[in-house]
Amino acid sequence: MMMVEAIVRVEKLEEVKKCMAGLGINGFTISSCFGYGEEEGPREEYRGRRYDSDLIERMKVEVVCGSVEEATAISSSLSDALSTGHPGDGMVFSFPLSSYSKIRKNTSGI
Repeated sequence: MMMVEAIVRVEKLEEVKKCMAGLGINGFTISSCFGYGEEEGPREEYRGRRYDSDLIERMKVEVVCGSVEEATAISSSLSDALSTGHPGDGMVFSFPLSSYSKIRKNTSGI
């Protein structure tokens, strides 16, 4: 089993969904995160004072798949679909996953 994790631009959510649907993936996790890197953060003004933030809002997409080949296909597809050619496009990681289990209550009453 493999885990693919991608850190991508927030505005690319629809492209992520289309990419996953195109690969036949119907379950993945998206969470909000912040990153620090080459790209400059937003400049804001509050009560007449200017503030420069060095943290950029991003999305983290996590997908569990069955093989290295699937992880490679997911990574390639995300990279191709989400690339703008500018700094801050994101990163894709893949790594082995030793185990997982679903948390589910037995509702059958047995």
